[in-house]
Amino acid sequence: PSLAFGVSQTEQTATLTRTDGKPLSVLKLTPSKTWITAKVEPAAADKTTARIHIEIQRDGSPRHFNESIQVYTADRPNIPISTIYLYGEVVGEISANPESLYWSVTDPLPKATDRPEALVKRLVTVTSANGKPFELKNPQSTIPGIHVEIVPKEGGKSYDLVAKLDELPRETVAGNLSFDTSVASQSRMEVPVIVNISKQ
Repeated sequence: PSLAFGVSQTEQTATLTRTDGKPLSVLKLTPSKTWITAKVEPAAADKTTARIHIEIQRDGSPRHFNESIQVYTADRPNIPISTIYLYGEVVGEISANPESLYWSVTDPLPKATDRPEALVKRLVTVTSANGKPFELKNPQSTIPGIHVEIVPKEGGKSYDLVAKLDELPRETVAGNLSFDTSVASQSRMEVPVIVNISKQ
């Protein structure tokens, strides 16, 4: 699930079915975080099935999350019989698209004059969710050989973060691009990067 900017909560439903034909009596549901709540919906005609209503509240800074809900039944009160996994994102005032960059290149890299732009350039568009102008500055790369530039668009409501691979790392490497923003809740943002090197 995703909580868009300005949305305070989202709801999900999960269905659990007992496969041995016996009634499913859910005793308790234990979320991994306090901003997740879960309860069993009123019993359905099929006693082997339970529908779980889940609410996720906006809590904390914009981020991706990977959480869970442990399910306990009356006949096994101390051991969870199932786990409901929750993957999602709390979206902030500004967002980056794509959320990560990937290069797959062959060593050696062609001479600068022979390099097609698609081989060496990657673009991340950073936009405002509420349409308000913002500022980006101080672009950096943790991977040597990647040059990063910020190009303003739409009167400061959108930017292109242009990453150019000027030099190949010696081997496959992971790192990130980062930049500062004028938005207090997202003052520093990072974009994961992988440069995959294959030898000729």
